[in-house]
Amino acid sequence: MNHTSFDNILQIKTFKLGIEDIQNIGSSYFGENNKKIDRYNEEINLLKQQLSDLNEKMGKSGVIHKVLEPVSAPKITFWYYELKEMVIH
Repeated sequence: MNHTSFDNILQIKTFKLGIEDIQNIGSSYFGENNKKIDRYNEEINLLKQQLSDLNEKMGKSGVIHKVLEPVSAPKITFWYYELKEMVIH
């Protein structure tokens, strides 16, 4: 048996997270997620503009048949359910 890996497992520190810690983690995750969504939406808009420009150069109409809609943040997140469960119990 490999005692080294077993000893390493025993040395892992545990942390107790309070409700404020969990809310802070959730807020941080939500903020980062919104930044990514904003960045993706900027990329989508840039690609739509580039496609429109290419269509104009090729003499086609500026109508895009398949439109990529900007992404929106989910209204209810994982953290909402977790906090709700903690409050109920």
